[in-house]
Amino acid sequence: MVSSISVTISSNDIEAEELKDLIQAELLPEDADIKFKFQRSKDRRTGLELVAILYGLAKVSPLIFGLIGLLRKRKPEGVIKLRASDGTEIDVPADTSRERLKEILDLHPQLQNLQGVTIK
Repeated sequence: MVSSISVTISSNDIEAEELKDLIQAELLPEDADIKFKFQRSKDRRTGLELVAILYGLAKVSPLIFGLIGLLRKRKPEGVIKLRASDGTEIDVPADTSRERLKEILDLHPQLQNLQGVTIK
């Protein structure tokens, strides 16, 4: 059986369906091991939330790069909050370069076990 990681992605400003389309537009063709599904939100105000499922050897970095690209276009002053399964939380501003993001991911390897992302 192929292993997978599920990452919940939420935003107060963008509906789950639109968020999925926007993220997919930012991903590269080689990121095909990332699939998406919707689930009922635990927060009754939002209805549905988006879950990204990374299969096999897929790393979280393409997903994070895609989210940063989306954020740069939609909300340049925005931030994404990355939440690892061990509880580590890191805020990444929209203007973070790809190189700096790689450094952050190298400094915090626990983010490879990403559990949730909030777009602020």
